[in-house]
Amino acid sequence: MSKKSGKVIVERESWETPGSPDYLAAKLTIVNAQVALRPGRKKGQLGDAPDPYVEIEYAGRIWETALVRATQQPKWNETFEVPIPPERRNQLGEIGIRVWDRNNSKKKGTKGQIFLGEVRLSLGDFGGVNFEYVEPRRYRLRARSPTSKDDCVDGNITFKIGMVLPKKR
Repeated sequence: MSKKSGKVIVERESWETPGSPDYLAAKLTIVNAQVALRPGRKKGQLGDAPDPYVEIEYAGRIWETALVRATQQPKWNETFEVPIPPERRNQLGEIGIRVWDRNNSKKKGTKGQIFLGEVRLSLGDFGGVNFEYVEPRRYRLRARSPTSKDDCVDGNITFKIGMVLPKKR
């Protein structure tokens, strides 16, 4: 990190810099979703629709979409590049795409987030797939585990995922 004219400049490693010969990243476009109503609510009740957003998690880092207010059918069309560290390039591991409801209810005990489902994918399945040639695909949302009783999971999410390959030297 260096300071120049009062601004803090964070220097990136070359593997984190788009366009660098060392840059390898997964690229995702979160298109839309269909999610469940808030638990204990019926369609048409005030506050029944969730305020969903998507969280992408890989290698201990997290990216988020914008929050979409009061809808079961959010649309984002947001694109993210997720850099892959050099030590993970032989075993890419999993990427998690989670849908949450940001619950801002004033009722006691209901503030916080409600889990609406997730998709976990092995990045190895997309290792040689160029993002530019991928079409969006719908994935079914899943609970965090088969025994999760608190999860409010019913729906799907549509996104496209591929790789941004290193530039040739």
